[in-house]
Amino acid sequence: MATKEPKQIKQRFLTCLQSKGGAGKTTLADMLIGWYRFAGVPYSAIDTDLQHRTLSSRYPDVPLFDASGMDEFGAVFQHLPDAPAVLMDCPAQYTDRFLSHADHYDLLHVFEESGIRTTLLMMASDDIDARDSALALVKFFGERADYVMIENPAKFQSDGFKRTGLCDWLIAHHAPAITIPKMSLSAIDAWERIEEKTQRRLPLADVVNHPDLPLFHKLELSKVRDMMLRQFETSAEFFVPDPAAIKQKAGDYKPKTFVRESVFGSLASKR
Repeated sequence: MATKEPKQIKQRFLTCLQSKGGAGKTTLADMLIGWYRFAGVPYSAIDTDLQHRTLSSRYPDVPLFDASGMDEFGAVFQHLPDAPAVLMDCPAQYTDRFLSHADHYDLLHVFEESGIRTTLLMMASDDIDARDSALALVKFFGERADYVMIENPAKFQSDGFKRTGLCDWLIAHHAPAITIPKMSLSAIDAWERIEEKTQRRLPLADVVNHPDLPLFHKLELSKVRDMMLRQFETSAEFFVPDPAAIKQKAGDYKPKTFVRESVFGSLASKR
């Protein structure tokens, strides 16, 4: 029997589904949208966090949808935007509901037949809830999705995660690692002051270009933005169906990966 040829990837569906609030999922989504805009890559985004609505507040063109119930979930995924990349921002504690609804609708089969490839943004957190939900996601999606590990040292530690079998599995399946740079409290305060002045939530790219942002913080936040742009660009095949669609590049950036010889070298020497 002939092997079935995999369908061409027409769309990337990206989301972070781990059941842990305050890990920086929306901040990551904000920065990813900033890269799509910078790179000139068409995208669509969906905000399903009805409580916080942070992404749709920062980007007025991002619609807010209820995907909590089975019927609402089906309506959202039956009518996904027709864009090369679709980013979905989810509420905390959403893993079980997503997996239950996805199983009901056989979403993985629907995606495969439609040429949609999922990229799961995995918070490399030591938190037990985040790790358990990450493991549940890998068990459900397996090799029918791609993965990107996210370090966010301002929000969580990752040393324990790096010693898990889950991390080993992700490394073996070529998941790159992206680090969200730390921002000083004074820079975050400056960001919030500009939001208060403009009376709306602002994405990082808009804050960096705001005339009222002091130069000291402009340089810091510009560096954060540029580091994220380069990291997204380096792993572009996980964020767009075809990296050739990138119109503007951020420049060369040495990719960071979790490789035992380098990342775990000091750890191995202690064993």
